[in-house]
Amino acid sequence: ATAEQMETYIQGKNPQVPQSVLDMIPLYLSEGQAEGVRGDIAFAQSCLETGNFTFSGSAVTLDQNNFCGMGVTSNGLKGNSFDTPQLGIRAQIQHLKAYANREPLQNECIDPRFSLVTRGAAPTVQYLGIQENPQGYGWASGADYGVKILNILENILAC
Repeated sequence: ATAEQMETYIQGKNPQVPQSVLDMIPLYLSEGQAEGVRGDIAFAQSCLETGNFTFSGSAVTLDQNNFCGMGVTSNGLKGNSFDTPQLGIRAQIQHLKAYANREPLQNECIDPRFSLVTRGAAPTVQYLGIQENPQGYGWASGADYGVKILNILENILAC
């Protein structure tokens, strides 16, 4: 997906989306490109994790620069925080890369949970859901987690 498609999608889902969120959309693409991870998938994941950046019902807040629920391992935890949106997105991309393959990182590792991932355990988006992953690993325990991300991506691509 293009940055324009992602912007159109999020503005349609959340007309009150902060300008700071719109400004960071290109970072998903550039950080993803640097690590060989699709930035549009990371953005779709962020839409899922943040309630389309409303943060309604989300364990994280905008000021944490954590748009993927990183470190929220049980109810009540706030998760990790990052100094800038770019660093938060970089950590998310690095975490996705850890799940996707065993290739080395191109940028310095800033993902505080990178070493906790079984490298290459989720080579497809669908396998990011623990319940759907044949190895029992994944990003989240909710049913159809990866499918939900792909559904969001499909809607983004339709914009």
